[in-house]
Order: sequence, then structure tokens, then C-alpha cells
Amino acid sequence: METLLRRFRRPSAAAPPALTVTLYTRVGCHLCDLAKKPLARLVAATPGAALRVVDVDTDAALVAAYGLRVPVVTATVGERETVLAEGKVSEIRLRRALDALRGPHDRGA
Repeated sequence: METLLRRFRRPSAAAPPALTVTLYTRVGCHLCDLAKKPLARLVAATPGAALRVVDVDTDAALVAAYGLRVPVVTATVGERETVLAEGKVSEIRLRRALDALRGPHDRGA
């Protein structure tokens, strides 16, 4: 019975996600608010992915990097962060970009 239960347990919290999707946002950003739900839905449907929401106004370096470009969506695989979208976020385009990053072996193709 214990062996069967181990199969269904969640992986250890110490293991980092294979893919981290970050939404850079700020308070009062209408486009940022519109991007949150579809992005969360997409990340939830992507095995091994985790969503991180970051307010750029909490760090001067982030303000310098993203300024008025928010919302900005990035994906980090390993140590490489790639910008997937800026401004108005399209769920379809994000899905395609994430699929391309993950590669055919991760999609079950």
C-alpha cells in the first residue's frame, strides 16, 4: 500500500519547477489584471510549471528593466529567462511559446 501511495504523492518541495513563468506587473495596471487569470490557467495546465507574480515597483532594477512595458511575461528554464509577451497578453500565443520552449519530448509528441 505504501508503494502505491508514493506514486501519487507530490514531488518534494525542494525540487525546483522545470519551468517558471513570471508575470511582471504593477499595482493599477489594467492589462496586468487582465493577464493574470488566463496566465494562471495556462500555467496550471502545464506540467512542471510554476507561476510567479512580481511587482516591478518593489525593486529599482526591475523598474529600470521593465518600466512602462508591463505586463511582461517571461519563462525561465534552467538559468535562461525568455520574454514571451509584453503589453496585451494573448493566451494562445503564450501557449505556443511555452510549447516551443518545452520541446516535443515534454509535450508527449
